[in-house]
Amino acid sequence: MSDLQQVFDFGGTTVALGSGDSLWLEYVARRFDRFHSEAAVAFHVAYDTTAGFPPVLQSPMQVYAEATRTATTPHGFTLETQTTFCDVDLIRRRALLSGPRALYPLDNLLRHLLPEVVPDALIVHGAALSDGVRGFVASGPSGSGKSTLAALVQDRALCDELTAVRINGSGPELVSLPFWKARPGTRPLNAIFLLRHGQCHELRRLSPSEAVRRLARQVSWPVLRPDSVRRCFERLGRIAEEVPVWDLAFRPTPDVWNLIAREF
Repeated sequence: MSDLQQVFDFGGTTVALGSGDSLWLEYVARRFDRFHSEAAVAFHVAYDTTAGFPPVLQSPMQVYAEATRTATTPHGFTLETQTTFCDVDLIRRRALLSGPRALYPLDNLLRHLLPEVVPDALIVHGAALSDGVRGFVASGPSGSGKSTLAALVQDRALCDELTAVRINGSGPELVSLPFWKARPGTRPLNAIFLLRHGQCHELRRLSPSEAVRRLARQVSWPVLRPDSVRRCFERLGRIAEEVPVWDLAFRPTPDVWNLIAREF
C-alpha cells in the first residue's frame, strides 16, 4: 500500500485512502474531514496521481463529462475513463486507482464501489434530512431539487448528494455519506420523498409498487454483479413496504419544512 493514508467512514464501511501524493491527501482530508475514522480498515484505495491531465483536454472541467467504461473481472471490476483507470478487487478488499491530482476520480470510484461494500444498504441519489430524531430521504434525478431542498432546510440537512438506506433489526435507517456539504448522521427512516418542482407544496402517497418503480431509478445499482443486484432489489422491495414513499412537489421556499414537519 501507499506510504501515506487517511481513513474515513463511508456509511459503516471504513475506507483507507492512500497515496504517495501528500497534496492529494490534503484535498481528501479537507473534503471528508467530518468523516475521519479510527476503526479497523475494511477496504483500501491506493491512488497514483503521477499521470497528470492529458494534453487533449482543453479544460480540467471536461473530466466531469467523461464516460465511464466498466467491465467485470474474476476478482471484481474495472472502471476506465479517458483520464483514469481503476482495478477494484472485492476479494482482497482493495482498489488501485490512477489518474490526475483531483478528487473526481475518487468520486467516480465511490459511486461504483459503495453499492458493493456498504453492508445491507441501498445507495440512493438523495439528500438526507433530519429534525434530530426522525430521518427523511429526498430523492430524485439531477435538477429535481435535492440540493435546493437541502439548502432550504439548512441545519436539518445531513447530506445532499448520496445517502445510504440501511436495513437493521429495528427497521430501515438513513446514513449520510460524505459528498459535498455533508456531516455524519444516522436516523430512523420515517419517509422518502420523490422530488419535483411545483407551483405549490403538495404531497401524494405512493403505493408500494409505484414507489419501487420510481425509487429504483434513483438507486445506485451494483450493475456488474448479479448477486449484488438481487440483494439490492430485495432491500428496495422491503424499504417500499416498510417506509412511506411520497411524491413531493415544492416551491423553493423555506416553509416546505413546515409541510414535512406537520405531516410526519
